[in-house]
Amino acid sequence: MQYPSEILPQHTYQLISPEKIVDFFLIRHVDNQTHDTIIDQTTKLVKPEFIANPTAHARDLSTSLLGVFTVNHTKIQLTDKGKDEYAVAWLSNEAVNPLLFKIHFDIYENRTYWFIKVSNINNQTVQYTNPENCETLHITCQIEHTPMKWNFWHFSIRWQFKDGRYWHTMSKKDIEKYSRKIGHETKSIISKFAQVLEPDFKIIPTDIYTNG
Repeated sequence: MQYPSEILPQHTYQLISPEKIVDFFLIRHVDNQTHDTIIDQTTKLVKPEFIANPTAHARDLSTSLLGVFTVNHTKIQLTDKGKDEYAVAWLSNEAVNPLLFKIHFDIYENRTYWFIKVSNINNQTVQYTNPENCETLHITCQIEHTPMKWNFWHFSIRWQFKDGRYWHTMSKKDIEKYSRKIGHETKSIISKFAQVLEPDFKIIPTDIYTNG
């Protein structure tokens, strides 16, 4: 089996600005579940535990930009060797050799997924008020293009505090502390806008991600 070349970085590719993809969708897979099991049958929303589990993972949530990357690509599962060599950040102009089946990647069928429109979540601010001291924290969602060697279309859902700090760059102690405080709110707002039905989508225009 050949690795899908359409999701590999190319030397002519460049970082994608979130402002250019507001009308596009991100996709995230969930292992060992179905569409029915990840949906709360009362609220009809994606259950928060299937947004990020454990909650600390919400600080830097891996997704992919839907378009060139499609539902079928969510079945790709990197091996340990594949993770070591390809689950790393891609550097501009860096040449990437195709991954090899069974050596770098395998196919995992037992997955479902959810989608979220970029404009529904990017720059959304949530807040948490500490009941003990009434301190209020504000944190804003930032969609960032974080291409990986295995997947140029990899995007991260990240969160920034008013003072400029990012949740995912904090110390392990602070990551856990804020997971308890704002984890629920960040997962809830993603859950509010997430959907399991595949949306109508367009192929990403080449001028958005190529430099010539």
